Amino acid sequence: MAVWRLQVNTGGANVADYCLQNHVAALWAGKVLAYLMGNYYFSKATYEKLFDWTDEHKFKTGKYSYKEAVIDELATASPSEYLTKISIQVF
Repeated sequence: MAVWRLQVNTGGANVADYCLQNHVAALWAGKVLAYLMGNYYFSKATYEKLFDWTDEHKFKTGKYSYKEAVIDELATASPSEYLTKISIQVF
């Protein structure tokens, strides 16, 4: 997973769409963000990639991470269509 800084031109794409299509995370406003497409409960690999990236780039992380369902079972019956935003505070 590559990390993408928000000042990079997305070519007019929505940030979430760009991140999903290019398998990248965004570093923004003191947080590392990633979007997970698929079941909300299978986020371990995404967290591992985010924490590996923060370690590699010598960031310290805050005490908490956040997992926010953007598209969940209320919007779709298919777990493969779930969309989750994961954010980790970094310093």
